[in-house]
Amino acid sequence: MQNILYGYDMSQTKSQWNIDVLRNSAINIEAVGVFANTAERDYKTARAKYDQALVDYKALTRYSDTTLLEKQLATSADTVTAIAQALQSELNFLDAFVDDATTHSRPISPSVNIMRTNARAYLSTANANLSNLLNQQKSLDATKKSILDNERSIQIYTIGNPTGGNPISLQSSEYSIADQGRKLQQLKDDLANYVIVAPFAGTLATLSVKQFDTVSTGTLVGTLITNQKIAQLSFNEVDASKIKIGQKATLTFDAIEGLSIAGQVAEIDTLGTVSQGVVTYTVKISFDTQDDRVKSGMSVSAAIITDMKQDVLIVPNSAIKVQGSTSYVEIFDTPLYSSATSTSGTNTGIPSSVPPQKQTVVSGLSNDTMTEIVSGLTEGEQIVARTITATTGTSATQAPSLLNAAGVRTSGSSGTRAVTGR
Repeated sequence: MQNILYGYDMSQTKSQWNIDVLRNSAINIEAVGVFANTAERDYKTARAKYDQALVDYKALTRYSDTTLLEKQLATSADTVTAIAQALQSELNFLDAFVDDATTHSRPISPSVNIMRTNARAYLSTANANLSNLLNQQKSLDATKKSILDNERSIQIYTIGNPTGGNPISLQSSEYSIADQGRKLQQLKDDLANYVIVAPFAGTLATLSVKQFDTVSTGTLVGTLITNQKIAQLSFNEVDASKIKIGQKATLTFDAIEGLSIAGQVAEIDTLGTVSQGVVTYTVKISFDTQDDRVKSGMSVSAAIITDMKQDVLIVPNSAIKVQGSTSYVEIFDTPLYSSATSTSGTNTGIPSSVPPQKQTVVSGLSNDTMTEIVSGLTEGEQIVARTITATTGTSATQAPSLLNAAGVRTSGSSGTRAVTGR
């Protein structure tokens, strides 16, 4: 919430707060400024309430007087209300800036959209917490009223029966008091249950917080080791948009040479993490098999299969070139060699004094080494995977082809030789 107004995301020199940059860059400064002033006022109000509530909370213990606990509950509700109002005012300010920019056909910084998304998420969380606190207040007030009613009933039972000789009245009163006592104790237990609970069973390896520390959603409080190993990786927003739960993945480990473990995507963060303007999403991949050599904290790399096709035409990535918006490969009008004299898989390249021709192609899926060709080529056509320009002299130059064809030797002449493959 503080970063939206007083962060430096909108300032390239980190010399102006976001609120000042947005307010001063608006066309209608007066209209946008009204929303900026309101957001700043509500933030300061919420901040003051939060700081005081935090001080009061740290002074409490589980043995504190009930009156102090009830007061803290009311203070918490008031503080969350102020925070929700501040978030709404900040969102109104950002929306006013976007409306101003849209009206005057001005570009909107991606940082503004990120701040709007974060503000909506924070506001949703604040409203949910406020609803829970108000429900607790209502439940506590109802219990207190019920206890008061029972105390009055006891007084009525004792009228005309000062010695308590009426067994029915006494039994009724005792039962009612005991019942209300149980309900009050339940409320106290519920209030004490504001503790962190692990999402699954395991062994707690590290603990990063202590009693009375303040934490929020997403705070790392400890490390839990489970029997089911999980790899946790961060992906940028472009790659994360292609990943779905259930997709197959292959995991490799820097510390364990030759080990490759299959797995599948088990969890994807709904909200990304913003660091220096870059949004990343955490993806968790569960292991299909367990290996005792894999230890917690090891570096891991993952190859996730986001799409797959079979029986398609593929060429090496190095064979595809781009000119403007057009992709092409280089071919020869007359094949340099026939299938009977193919050098694929040998250490001999194919020389040519005739330059190749450009053939426009449409590409499809690709990975780190190969690319699918949707149209423009047919199976068996010879393409240039790599070219080698010979130099004058008596030395020999070799350069391997990406299609298992080796380089060519040159001597005493110059020209262009092509390493080809099918």
